[in-house]
Amino acid sequence: MISMFSPWLAMVYTAVVCAAYIISLCAYRVFFHPLAKYPGPLSYKLSGWPLVWQAYKGDRHIWHLLDHEKYGPIVRIAPNTLSFNTTSAVHAIYGTRAANVKKGEWYKTFDIAAGTYSSFTETDREKHAIKRRWMTPAFSTDSIKANEPLLIDIIERFCESLQPKKDEWGEKWNAHQVGVYLGFDLMGALVFGSDFKSVQEEHNRDLADSVLPAQKLLYWLSYLPVASLVRPLLRSQLLEMIGGKPVRDNNRLIDYGKAQVQARRGNEGNQKDFSNGKDFLSKLAYNGDKKTGWQPTLLDLDTESLNMIIAGADPFSEVFTGTLFYLVHNADCLKKVTDEIRSTFASPSEIVSGPNLTSCTYLHACLEESLRRIAPVPSHVPRIVLPGGATIDGCFLPPGTVVGVPQYALHHNAAYFACPFTFSPERFLVSPDNPRSAIDEMRRGFEPFGLGVRGCIGKNLAYVQLKLSLAHLLWRFEVRETVDEAERGLGCGRPGLGIGRERADEYQLWDALGAVRDGPVVEVRMAACLVGIAVPCWLHIKHDATHFNSPACAPRLAFTVPLLINGKEITTSTTFPVISPGSHKEIWHASSASPDDVKSAVEAAQAAFPAWAKTKPAARRDIFLKAADIVKARAEELGRYMEEETGSAPAFSSGFNVPLGADMFKDVAGRCSGINGVIPTCSDDNTAALVVKEPFGVVLGIAPWNAPYILGIRSILYALAAGNTTILKGSEFSPRCFWAIGSVLAEAGLPAGALNVLYHSPEDAVKVTTALIEHPAVKKINFTGSTAVGRIIAASAGKHLKPVLMELGGKASAIVLDDADLNKAATQCALGAFLHSGQICMATERILVHKDVKAKFIEAFKGAAEGIFGGDKPAPILVQAANVEKNKRLVAQAVSAGAKVVHGDHEKDEPHPETKEASKTRMRPVIVDGVNKDMELYHTESFGPSVSVIEISSDEEAVEIANDTDYGLTSAVFTENLGRGLRIAKQIESGAVHINAMTVHDETNLPHGGAKMSGWGRFNGSWGFDEFLRLKTITYQV
Repeated sequence: MISMFSPWLAMVYTAVVCAAYIISLCAYRVFFHPLAKYPGPLSYKLSGWPLVWQAYKGDRHIWHLLDHEKYGPIVRIAPNTLSFNTTSAVHAIYGTRAANVKKGEWYKTFDIAAGTYSSFTETDREKHAIKRRWMTPAFSTDSIKANEPLLIDIIERFCESLQPKKDEWGEKWNAHQVGVYLGFDLMGALVFGSDFKSVQEEHNRDLADSVLPAQKLLYWLSYLPVASLVRPLLRSQLLEMIGGKPVRDNNRLIDYGKAQVQARRGNEGNQKDFSNGKDFLSKLAYNGDKKTGWQPTLLDLDTESLNMIIAGADPFSEVFTGTLFYLVHNADCLKKVTDEIRSTFASPSEIVSGPNLTSCTYLHACLEESLRRIAPVPSHVPRIVLPGGATIDGCFLPPGTVVGVPQYALHHNAAYFACPFTFSPERFLVSPDNPRSAIDEMRRGFEPFGLGVRGCIGKNLAYVQLKLSLAHLLWRFEVRETVDEAERGLGCGRPGLGIGRERADEYQLWDALGAVRDGPVVEVRMAACLVGIAVPCWLHIKHDATHFNSPACAPRLAFTVPLLINGKEITTSTTFPVISPGSHKEIWHASSASPDDVKSAVEAAQAAFPAWAKTKPAARRDIFLKAADIVKARAEELGRYMEEETGSAPAFSSGFNVPLGADMFKDVAGRCSGINGVIPTCSDDNTAALVVKEPFGVVLGIAPWNAPYILGIRSILYALAAGNTTILKGSEFSPRCFWAIGSVLAEAGLPAGALNVLYHSPEDAVKVTTALIEHPAVKKINFTGSTAVGRIIAASAGKHLKPVLMELGGKASAIVLDDADLNKAATQCALGAFLHSGQICMATERILVHKDVKAKFIEAFKGAAEGIFGGDKPAPILVQAANVEKNKRLVAQAVSAGAKVVHGDHEKDEPHPETKEASKTRMRPVIVDGVNKDMELYHTESFGPSVSVIEISSDEEAVEIANDTDYGLTSAVFTENLGRGLRIAKQIESGAVHINAMTVHDETNLPHGGAKMSGWGRFNGSWGFDEFLRLKTITYQV
């Protein structure tokens, strides 16, 4: 009998043992577990299966919020897991100096391929830091700016695809679906250099459509006890059959990423095939970790390229569609942000990253409020406590404890956000009722895109993409939710949808690590300001890396160069046309400053001065170094502006001006911490003294058109570096170049008001300049320009006892002695005389040649001039037709008095290279021999491509003629005898003498300025700093 029932007894014994184990385990978890003291639902304390169910339903974020509202800031959400809902916990768990925690095995569920971990799934801190350092350059400001033309082109095509008929409402579209396609296209362009075109072409949408189902599957699997076993099986055919479409979608995504890398890799596996451009994959292929020497493998490229596509496209599409949801449900907010965008930008072509977009503070506030309401990572991402334990919010936690902060619950915590379920962008804006201190306190609980003080590496990129996309969309269109009742309200909460989902004005998310969502369904119609226009001009503009911001497209875009005042771009009601001297066509308009604008600019500089003067040298250095990098990244763009506005050759603009501008930023950055005072010895032993250097305050810089980047940057850079705030008054001939200087510094992080940029129409020159000089807050002036204008500015400044630094005109002489290397001298003189059509204050105006070598030199000089500036090359351009006439008149007068033209034709009207018609702004080099002091050409600064040759017979005569001028900016001496050259150099009355080099010479670490009527004071180097610092003596008795 016993043997008959022994199986049953065994079963009974087993059941009793299991029951005892379960009861004991439950009792342990409820009463004796190290986390037993923390509150939470009983089911959570007993088992982790509630989390699995919540993950399956997509409701985890809602339950976290409800649990924290019921149980407080710390909730036990699983037997070994705590959830925190405090800002202090965010820093303790996810910060750069986090507690003794790390990522756990949970992350490995999301590995894309065996054998490597992405920057998201890597659990080792050091390896994660390596991956992050490796990827950072791809997400830098320079990298984003370099790829911006691609982004603009995709956004333009997206808007074109929505284009309805004039004033009719267009077809309805699901913002969620279109947002996914747009996000996928944008990230495809950034990562692979070409987009998927999924917005326009349906057959390209399958990959984008597969992201969310695959993501939802992986997220649910991550909470299964067998997650680590199931994940590697996803690549098997058996699980593809069982798991169906989500599994197949997941695998297709992986295969696609590998295929893209393989296509770029080439059949032979040669990594040189990655170097096709500015896309992220190209940057990552050639960049390792400089700190450790780590280099990426092809598997790393496979993994990260796909990771960037998904991690970049999904949050973008969520925030883009969520922001649209909240805007169409909050009419006042929609009107405010639309009005702000349309008042800031005159046309869609102006909507690019930079100061104007940054000044759209309400747009930024709308995005931040949307990010608060629809956290891209709704529930928490876990960390595991390491051996030794960790203390979080005053609670010591044993090793193995899983901890996290749920982002959705944190962002709806009433302790940090008043009325947390109300969409209110104003909570992020300073006002009398909402001071900065209150906003800063609130922001302690605001964690957009990712948790922790560093957050997501692509956060800046996401903001740029979102601002560009929404600004372009809202500038062009009116947007509303569909009136179709069948689809109206898609994305809204409603009773019966699930617990916590009853609010109709809340955009609904389904938690899947990222957020699954749907709707809203919206429709658009052309903005009222465009109704009646046959075809909007922006539909015809296609941006690419070479065309973007090109001056050639400006006439069609009717671009107006704005002023820059207090960090904002101001387009004035009064403008003036800017004419290209090369094409003789209007290329754009520029805002014309008024005395009221002067007042605003000076007041902005004055208000910014106290804070900027106290800025640490290291902070200023970082801004200037970043500015140098931005100049390099935007070199092509800046060069085009200068070529179009001044007619300069690329060699002078992109090859000289732009890179020297970047070098100036670097040089000054290195000198920021080198401002030193003096402790002198006093005659009285009981007296001690300090001599300190202090900034003046507001400094006015007036810069000319001929070298706008070099002269414009130096007019404000040394003043800024010394702690002054500045106003840059640029020439009306090249306003966009001066705007670009302000744009670069704003992008580099220069505080609002520290630099203000103005220009004006020619007829307003006197009143605007006078208003600037006379304003009592302007403490010092620097001016670069003609001696005639310099006299007027010096006189005006003198009335108000204001110091002036001036670099004025020149009449540079180059002395060619009988022992000179004639070929070298000829080449240097040709460059010095005719570079930029002679429109340089340091240009060689007179060449004094020893009689014994004069004939040979002239032949060599003619050959050099013809070789460099002649032949089939178009005739060089001068900015003003009046200057061509001036040079022709000076040469004609000299010829009539006995001189001889030995090269060139001063009577010829040079043809335009395209129209073949006579051009009033073109003139080829002219060399005039036999000039003497009875001729106007001998004395007058030509500022053009005409040069005099004068015979000398001795060194003494050379010095006498070189000094026989009112000017004294620069000179040159050509000799193979250094001692002889130095003796002559010491006798020449000029700010600089260059031996065996052309008179045009500007180096950032050498003092630059003139003697006599060429000005006073010095730019560059430590001398440039001293010009913008005043001495103060402090004594004290000891």
